[in-house]
Amino acid sequence: MVNPLTLEAQFESDICDALASAGWTYSGQPNANGWDHELALFPADAIEWLSSQYPVEFEKAIPATLVGPARTAAEQKLCRRLADVLATKPVIDPRTKRERNGLLGVLRTGFDYAQSGRPAAKFGPMVAFAPANPLLESKAQAHEQNELRVIRQVRFDSGTTQTIDVVLLVNGIPVITME
Repeated sequence: MVNPLTLEAQFESDICDALASAGWTYSGQPNANGWDHELALFPADAIEWLSSQYPVEFEKAIPATLVGPARTAAEQKLCRRLADVLATKPVIDPRTKRERNGLLGVLRTGFDYAQSGRPAAKFGPMVAFAPANPLLESKAQAHEQNELRVIRQVRFDSGTTQTIDVVLLVNGIPVITME
């Protein structure tokens, strides 16, 4: 008789391998290093996206002069803010009629980051969608820079050892879970 757990693990692996062959980042190992289960983010990908797509705003949030532990702490604060905005109930901005907060709001419109003694940063969308017109080269290039990542056996609660079988992320943000 075939062990169902063996089949499930193989199925997960097959999904991840197929995505990796299509250009997704996949480490090949469960419990990917870099996943922060408390924030429910892959912080390195989020920081990379913010710094490459919004360099002026990123400099406001995390000055280039910060190094070592101070920089790490500043990056962690920024990721904490991102996680908090993702966890906030979405609302429709009455002025722009666009969604703010929550997953779709952050992906489509971005988020603000204010800290005392520093100028406020306004980060734009956390994902670049493919442009309808392929001649829009800057938008097409931004779309190509999206970091698509797949990870397996993702721990999601610091109080338990339970895991989600497969999680798909874009720029460090989980967008799809598969169980």
